[in-house]
Amino acid sequence: MKAEKGQTTVEYSIMLAMFLTVTLVMVVLLSALSDYGWRLLSLVGMDYP
Repeated sequence: MKAEKGQTTVEYSIMLAMFLTVTLVMVVLLSALSDYGWRLLSLVGMDYP
């Protein structure tokens, strides 16, 4: 019984670490793509004299 409780804790910890890693990667990608999008919009909207 005690081994099953330990296994559950290990599985929960692994899943939590994986969730946090995926969340961090998504935030970094969102930041990078957002910067690229603003740069693209500023180039498209540039006025030439």
